[in-house]
Parts: sequence; structure tokens; C-alpha cells
Amino acid sequence: MHRFICWFFVYAYTLSFVGAQDRQVVVEAAPLAMEVNHVRCMILPTIFPTNISTSCVSFKDWYEKVDLQYGSLRATINTADIVILPLMATPSLPPYKGQPIFGAPEFWFTSMTSLGGTHAGLANVTTLRSSKNQISQREDLLNNGGVKSLGLAGLEEEGQEFVVIEEVRGMRLGICSFIYPFEGDLGVSGYDVKKYSRLVHDNADSIDFWIAIPYWRDGQYGRIQQDEQQQVMRSMLNVGFNIVVGYASKHLSMESLFIGNNQFALFDVGSALPESVSQTCSGAILEVSIHPKDGSLQNVGLIPTYPLLTESTSGGAELRVMLARDLEEGHFLSGLPADQKSMVDAYMKAFRSHKPSNIQEFYYPQSPSIRDNASHAVQLERGWNIEHPPPPESNNYAVQFLQMSREITLDTSYYTYLKGYYVLKEKGRYHYILGKSLTLEEAKSVLMQLQLKSHDFSKIVRLNGSSIIPHTFTH
Repeated sequence: MHRFICWFFVYAYTLSFVGAQDRQVVVEAAPLAMEVNHVRCMILPTIFPTNISTSCVSFKDWYEKVDLQYGSLRATINTADIVILPLMATPSLPPYKGQPIFGAPEFWFTSMTSLGGTHAGLANVTTLRSSKNQISQREDLLNNGGVKSLGLAGLEEEGQEFVVIEEVRGMRLGICSFIYPFEGDLGVSGYDVKKYSRLVHDNADSIDFWIAIPYWRDGQYGRIQQDEQQQVMRSMLNVGFNIVVGYASKHLSMESLFIGNNQFALFDVGSALPESVSQTCSGAILEVSIHPKDGSLQNVGLIPTYPLLTESTSGGAELRVMLARDLEEGHFLSGLPADQKSMVDAYMKAFRSHKPSNIQEFYYPQSPSIRDNASHAVQLERGWNIEHPPPPESNNYAVQFLQMSREITLDTSYYTYLKGYYVLKEKGRYHYILGKSLTLEEAKSVLMQLQLKSHDFSKIVRLNGSSIIPHTFTH
């Protein structure tokens, strides 16, 4: 997975106590200093179109809007191996609608894939209210941007469970997303104890670690009370999920939270931004580090976010999500007005007073230059000229059928179907590739042939010179 961790300064781990909070510790984290063997996973607060324009605008305008609203998160989340976006939005035409549909143009989804998310949780009420065409269109937009869909069982297999399997540093993770309470419809997975118990049990030998992203269908109305929260979350842990992180409401909920050696549950990560400038929200990025040998959780922490109200280039009010500690420290925006500073202080005081002491608060210091470099780097990687819409995909597809920590020579006189393979080295790993200038259809055909030969971990990628750009293909 291509990541831009070079945008960060190398910081040593330091611990600093936050005033007026008993034993509240902030870990000033350095991605480059993290234990490289651990699998790092981040789950973001809910993302949906906010303060959205109702008219057609260019890709440049949409990208700049998304970059303004969410760009400050990009450099941080691009350091993780797995980044899950609980996403509530559906493609539509203007005038775009608010909840529960949260309609947005195609350009919004294309821009959103630039943040660095690897997976999008889509089993939610927005999907339930969308048409099949909208669901397919959204899945294509996300997949083309390298973001895999979670919680969709496929429009031809309605009501069946859907699990996405990822292999990171030799560890196989099974990631599920579903709606509670709901039995499943329109290709969206609902939660059923027997179904998921069977799924986990039947795959015990092939999947090492399980992650569940439930959407609380009644959570946004406060109808899932704390007793029921605890009961359903314990039920999901008993099924065999290692991490259970839910979403639905506009506010972070830490009341129902459990942690163990290799299990963790958090009821609601809240929202990154409210629907409009007249509303409020609270949220945090959950980060966990998983030891690939035994599946134990090495570090569990929250990165609180803050919905900052700023003035847009057109002179109107605009919301942007910030790392709350950046505002506390003054690293990102200089000279916050006194009223804004006091609101940030009150926000962080409330967060720390509710945060359990056994959950760390993580902080990744950054500056405007780090944020801008991250934004510029993704434009270069995607080949986007922001003055024009993104160009159509060229014939630069290939299929990766093997990835190893050391290079070996394959016997193509025996494995004749691998003739013509070549090896690209990237970030210390050797990637075995077939094809260089394939169309997407040609790459799908090669992938199918490799999977028939039991290369189950083969996947379609795109090539930019000797660099590999992940491309998701779901069949």
C-alpha cells in the first residue's frame, strides 16, 4: 500500500500531561518510529457531504472543497495500513439532497478517495434509501479510487454476509460492516448472531483477526440505550470479532467501551463534520496497532477531531475538520480568535473528562507545510491536473500475483502461465507482476486465470513507471 509517510517530521515518543486532567496522557506519535511489524488500523468518524453546494461545479472546485474540509487529516491517516471511512453518501444530480440520502456529485466521491482511506463502510441507512444504480455507481467511483466497499453483499446476492479479506505483513484480516437492528436487504448486510458466528467459525483457520463496523440504525435518535449498547457489543465480541467500532450519531460516544488483550469495542466514533454550519458534532479517529503474531492489541488510542468554522474563499462560512490538538498547540492555524480558542479548550476538556484512562490520546504534530505537501503529493500520484477533470484511466493496468520480503526466481518452464512476469521492488517488498499496459478488461481476464491457478491473493494494480498504485476489483 502506497503511503506518503515522508511528509511527517520524525518525532520521538514523548509523554506530556494535560493540565487539570488526572493522569490524562497525550502520546505525541511518530509514524516513522512506530513498531514497523505491527498492523496499524484507523477508523475515522462518519464522513458525509457537509455544507454542500446545490449546483454543478467543476472537479477543481469539488477537490478544493474536499481538500479544505478534510485535507488536514490526509497526512495522518496515510501512515496507517488499514483506514476505514464510515461513509454516508450516494451519487445524485443537483439539487443535491441532505439526510438520509446525502446526495453528492461524482466529483465529491473522486475527491474523497484522495484522502487515503482504504475501505468505506457502506451498510447504513443511506444505502437503504438509494437505488441499485446509485449503489453500483458509488461502488465503481470508490473502487476506481482504490477504496474497497464494506457491507455490500452484491446486488445479485441480497441478504448474504459480505467480508473483505486483507493480508498485511502476513496477517489476514476479515473486515465486515452491517446494520443493527436489520435483517438485510438490497445487498446490505444485517447483523445476525448465528450468521456471523458461523462465518467466523468456518474461517478460523484462514482469517487471523476480525473487524466489525456496525451501523446503529436507531443510534442517531438515541434509541439504543446504554444497557442495550453493552449487550449488543458484547454479543459481537462473543461472536469472535476482535474490534467492534460503530457509527450513526453526530457525536462521539465512549460510554459503552470495552478493551482486552485482543478485543476492543467502541460504540460510536461520531462525525467528522456536521451536516451544516448551524449544527454541532464531535468525533475522533480510532487507532489500534495489532501484533501480527498473536493478534494482541499493542496500542489503542483516539485522535480527537474538531469542526472548525472558517471563512471560505468566496466569503461564506465553511467547516473544516482539524486535529483538535493542532488547534490547542497553535501549530496549524496561528492566532485563533479568543472565542474560538475557548471553545476548543472546552471541547478538549470534555473529551478528556469522558475518555477512559486506559485509552490513550494520540497526537501527530503537523504544520501547514506538511498538510500542503500531502495534498500536492496525492495530486501527483493520481496524475490530476486540478484545472481540468481527472483524465480517463489509461491502459496502465497489471496484475500482482505475489508479494515477498525477498526476491526469488520462479520456474516458468513449469509455471508456464507465469512467463513474462517481472518484479518491482517498493518499500522493501518484492512485487511479482504480470502485464504492463493492460486495459481493465484485459487485467480482469488475467486475474481470473491466476485465481483459477489458486493464486487467491492476486489483485489488479495500476502502474506509474515503477510505482504501484493500488486498484480494487471486486468480482
